[in-house]
Amino acid sequence: MVWFGLARWKMKKIIWCSSSTNLEEKKNVATILSLVGGELVRALLIQIQKLKLDIDTAMLELDQILKANEINFAILAALPAFFLAFC
Repeated sequence: MVWFGLARWKMKKIIWCSSSTNLEEKKNVATILSLVGGELVRALLIQIQKLKLDIDTAMLELDQILKANEINFAILAALPAFFLAFC
């Protein structure tokens, strides 16, 4: 009779451990899902898109400035040749 009670106690312990393991697995799945599809990821993606837009805008402005100053660069590059030719 004692052996049967001991076996029953072990079965209860195994069932309790398996149910707590299932609970932990569910918590882990919920944590992973919140990492993948949570508000933090969404906010980071929005910040990255904003940063990309700011960088693209700055590069476009810099490109326009360089195109506007292209004639100045050409003149400055040709000045040493004129000095050598006429001096």
